[in-house]
Amino acid sequence: MRLPTQHIHVEPVLVDSDIGGTNDISKYVDMENFAAVTFQVTLGNTFEGTVANWNAADTLDGFKLRQATAADGSDVKDITGAANVQAAVGAAGDQHEITVYAESLDLANGFLFVAAYVSEAGNTGTDIVQIIAIRHGARYKHDALGGVDSRVVTP
Repeated sequence: MRLPTQHIHVEPVLVDSDIGGTNDISKYVDMENFAAVTFQVTLGNTFEGTVANWNAADTLDGFKLRQATAADGSDVKDITGAANVQAAVGAAGDQHEITVYAESLDLANGFLFVAAYVSEAGNTGTDIVQIIAIRHGARYKHDALGGVDSRVVTP
């Protein structure tokens, strides 16, 4: 029986980054064995069930995906068509996502790594973002990459 965690990999790639008046880029994820990746950005952060730390007067001014030839961001360039500038979100808890398929990458030139870039030009307060990457369409079976490992280990 195939489990969902054998086909997807969910991981936080940017945690508690204050982009007020600036920008940031997430960790690069390897797409070699996946068909697609969705990056989801959440404005603000959650503490004891309350979402806060995004100034409602600000907007997410830039959200785009970038590709590179290595996990450190070597030879980085934008992915054509994988951008949403002036995202229509601006309140704590709002979310936006972009999905890119592996065939949209410059695979012939070794661009196998993808990251999300976010920016906020206004800075009228704290503007925390969280980004998760959801890689899906795994070409090979993975052992519980999505979070729970059901193995029992004994010494």
